Amino acid sequence: MLADICFGAVLFGLLQMLSFLDVMAVRWGIYLLWIVPFFAGFVRGILERQFLKRIPDWIGVAECGLLVFAAEIILCLLGSKGKAPDNFWTIFGAFFIIFIVPSVGLSIGGFVVGLQFGKSRTPSNHF
Repeated sequence: MLADICFGAVLFGLLQMLSFLDVMAVRWGIYLLWIVPFFAGFVRGILERQFLKRIPDWIGVAECGLLVFAAEIILCLLGSKGKAPDNFWTIFGAFFIIFIVPSVGLSIGGFVVGLQFGKSRTPSNHF
């Protein structure tokens, strides 16, 4: 649970920090915003393989995806102003296909890659 809270806080902090970038002014800004969830999922996968071996992989995948989705919903809430065109539903709708869906998929992909990387880095008992 502590790892999930730390993961969510780091992910939210990075996304909040990067959301201040004007995506149109920075040519590769959207790619940068996609790298953060992938990297966070990758690191979480490695840490889960090292420290939480008893948790099934599918539960870790679901937690990773839900944490990224929750962090992005919070970002949409913080970016909304209350009335159209800057209300929550407008911001959520604009970023759902462009940013939220790919970010959740990339974080899950990064998590699975991190699990595999962590598995290959664990010492084996074979000679």
